[in-house]
Amino acid sequence: MQKFIKENFALIVGVSLPLILIAVFFIASRAPQELTDDPLYSVVFATNYNPNWSEHPWRIEIEDDQLQIRHREKIDQNRHYYNKPQIYVFDHKSKQADLLDIDYENIVDGYVVDSVLEKFNTNNFIAKQTSPDGYRLEYDYSSSSRGLMGEIFGFGRRYRNSYVLKKNSHTIPLKTPHRVHQAHFIAWIDHE
Repeated sequence: MQKFIKENFALIVGVSLPLILIAVFFIASRAPQELTDDPLYSVVFATNYNPNWSEHPWRIEIEDDQLQIRHREKIDQNRHYYNKPQIYVFDHKSKQADLLDIDYENIVDGYVVDSVLEKFNTNNFIAKQTSPDGYRLEYDYSSSSRGLMGEIFGFGRRYRNSYVLKKNSHTIPLKTPHRVHQAHFIAWIDHE
């Protein structure tokens, strides 16, 4: 055996070194994902909603530890307004987002009043962008190659546009029933 190793030392090094490097790079790329704890807080976010547009008739905010949806009458009936907002809750345990089925038609004194919303407001909310355990809701723009054959035959790159919970380099994609084009952070849910 020693004779074989001595005679074929260069061959053994030539074969084993690339395999060792592949293993090192694989471990280095997976370590941040594996060593970072999963989130401890669920996140509330809205789609079909732009809080920066002054003409938007809906305002979603946390006021007095309650999720409040304000509505103001349209100023100009000829202007285009967005659809009603959709509010999702991304559960940190199941890693699934559920849509809150809110009735936006019942408006009292400029606020939406709904039994689903009242029940949901029994939660404790944290309105800071970063959760106490360090996660943030972020837009994730990433691309990946389809390999050598994809490049040769013109398949090009694949781009993913999605929202994730992110802490350092650990990301958790938001799985929603519908594709999310714009998500706006509302609050974290404190389960304690």
